[in-house]
Amino acid sequence: MGTGPLILIIEDDACVRESLSELLELEGYRTTVARHGEEGLARLAGLQPALVILDLHMPVLDGERFLERLRADERLRHLAVVLMTGSCSGRTVDRLPVQAVLPKPFEVDELLRLVGRLAPLDAAPV
Repeated sequence: MGTGPLILIIEDDACVRESLSELLELEGYRTTVARHGEEGLARLAGLQPALVILDLHMPVLDGERFLERLRADERLRHLAVVLMTGSCSGRTVDRLPVQAVLPKPFEVDELLRLVGRLAPLDAAPV
C-alpha cells in the first residue's frame, strides 16, 4: 500500500474497482473503495481523501446523485472528482461539477496524468 494521498474509488464493477486500486497503490497512492455512491458517502464520513474517482452509472446511488449530495455537504463540497463513464453524452456530463471526465475505456497514462494533476504524490497525506 502506498503512502501518498488517499483516493476514494467508487465503481460498481469489481474488476475495474480492484484494478484501479492496485494500479494506484503501485504508483504510491493510498486507496479505499466503494461499490456505489451510498457506500462512497459512508466512507467519506470518516475520511477526507484528496480525490474521488467516480463511476457515473451505478446501482443504489449513481454518480450524478452522489455528486449532488457531495456538493451539498459543506465539509466535502470542494473535494476533487474524476468522473468515469462509458456514455459521454454532452448534456449530462458537461453540467456535472467535476474536475475531469475520463471516458471508458481509458488509457492508463491518461488516468495517471489526471490523478497526478489533482492529487500530486508530493502533497502531504490527508
